[in-house]
Amino acid sequence: MDDARSRLRQADQFARNGLLPEAVDAYLAAAFQFADGGFALKAIATLRQVVSIVDRDAPELVDARLQALQRLVVLYSDLGLGEDAAATRKLLRPHAV
Repeated sequence: MDDARSRLRQADQFARNGLLPEAVDAYLAAAFQFADGGFALKAIATLRQVVSIVDRDAPELVDARLQALQRLVVLYSDLGLGEDAAATRKLLRPHAV
């Protein structure tokens, strides 16, 4: 958990400095650690932050956005949040292979 929090602080610093690819990578790493450590709600908040950054300021980071959305679907489903999982799944459809 401490490592995830450190990554989160690092991601915040990158974002403040306008280093968005680095920030997004660090946010994803933190979110995955939160999820793996049983902190699903913290992971969800962090993943939503990734989606927001990419949508607002860094559309070239579409792969990171897709990673975040895919993990969000899993986390929402694990928590029994079917409506949120379905809504997030819809965001993935244009990118489905």
